[in-house]
Amino acid sequence: MSTALLSAIATTPAIVITGWLELEEYINSQAVNYDRVALLLTSELMALWCVSQPTVSRRIAGINKAGLARIKHADGYQGGWWVTR
Repeated sequence: MSTALLSAIATTPAIVITGWLELEEYINSQAVNYDRVALLLTSELMALWCVSQPTVSRRIAGINKAGLARIKHADGYQGGWWVTR
């Protein structure tokens, strides 16, 4: 477990921690070997977490706030997110 994850556990809602762990596992399991940055679609995150688009946005905000990763909207790419670990 990373230091960021361990420090976030005490102050971050469990759903955000779980969402980050699922997202990190998903990125690591992709056929394309992402190094530190991945481009993901909102539709991929909706399917991964079985949630709606507004919930994806809330989870992304929670992950950013907890400092687990930097996730920002991919400019010029509708529905895309850059995830930097």
